[in-house]
Amino acid sequence: KRAVDHAQRKIDPIWGERAWSIFLEYIAQNKRITSEFMAEDLRFWAYNRNFPKPPDDRAWGSVLLRAAREGIIQRSGYAPMKSKNCHANPKSLWRII
Repeated sequence: KRAVDHAQRKIDPIWGERAWSIFLEYIAQNKRITSEFMAEDLRFWAYNRNFPKPPDDRAWGSVLLRAAREGIIQRSGYAPMKSKNCHANPKSLWRII
């Protein structure tokens, strides 16, 4: 919540709702391609569409938790991050329901 609040103060007052919309677009376009994804896949996809990057990427966590609460996705395990600077740290793997 704090990361989203920060993004909304620094980037856009409705960053959270815009992030939710881009998440729904990501799901609609990618559920036929793959049933699993990681937060970094969503972020990479959004940033390639010129979606504004928040000051802290943890702001995306609120979007994913909302989607899980609404039954759109569920955590299906963990996988190593793909970003080189993350040293393959394990992060949540999400399944589209």
